[in-house]
Amino acid sequence: MGFVEDMRGPKAGFFHGNSERSARKCALAIPVLPIANAPSAGLVRIRGRVLPSEQGIGRAPLSGREVIWYQVELYEHMGSGTASFWQRVLRESVGCEFLVDDGSGQPARVRPGGATADFAQPLVAECGGSFGFLAQEDTAMLDAFLAARGLVGTGVLGFRRHLRCEEQVIVPGDVVCAMGQARWVAGQTAGIGYGAAPTSQLWLGSVEGPDGQLYLTDKTDEQMGQLGARGAFRIGFLVLFILPFVLMLLLFLVILGGIAMCGVLGSIGVL
Repeated sequence: MGFVEDMRGPKAGFFHGNSERSARKCALAIPVLPIANAPSAGLVRIRGRVLPSEQGIGRAPLSGREVIWYQVELYEHMGSGTASFWQRVLRESVGCEFLVDDGSGQPARVRPGGATADFAQPLVAECGGSFGFLAQEDTAMLDAFLAARGLVGTGVLGFRRHLRCEEQVIVPGDVVCAMGQARWVAGQTAGIGYGAAPTSQLWLGSVEGPDGQLYLTDKTDEQMGQLGARGAFRIGFLVLFILPFVLMLLLFLVILGGIAMCGVLGSIGVL
């Protein structure tokens, strides 16, 4: 079985820092093509139903589901108040090659190594924090996950660390959109005797270089567009409302400083 580890720990991607937002924007700029009509090179986007390859399937560590591929990201909550943030401790992406069938002909083969994952509803397990254990089953699940990787869920003083774990999976039958560098690979000869022709298969995967990384998502184009519009709305809100307020505050401080300076100069007889 080809269910092997792809990466462990932080790893930079090619979509400008492994950003799902950058990958999503890049994907929306490329039309979905039928697999049979995909070019022999370049960045290609396809959508279809996932089928297992001859490499088989494996099991996800948190949900225990039989999957073709999974990615787990572990975060720890650091700091407090407005200075708090989530720091990624571990990223583990494990899986095997799988097929995507859109009904146009030969299914495409996807090699998920180094993929940027962007799934709608990842499994989330969280424990620790100011309010104790958020869920007992999450605590047990995370403890087993951490122990298998030589990690612990408690700090130096024995208090529970505030941890959050997200699991994204691909299972047989899922409909996914895959974007990556394409190439057609020659296969076995189809047919016997006169008229037999060699078959070929589209392969998608990651390559080194700008925008060379594979992008996997179960979102529709409409869902990806809504997420992009949401980000644009936040930026617009910042520009239209927050920025003018900040400029007015700065102007007020400048005027206040000028008045104070005039008072000081007047008191010493300069004005």
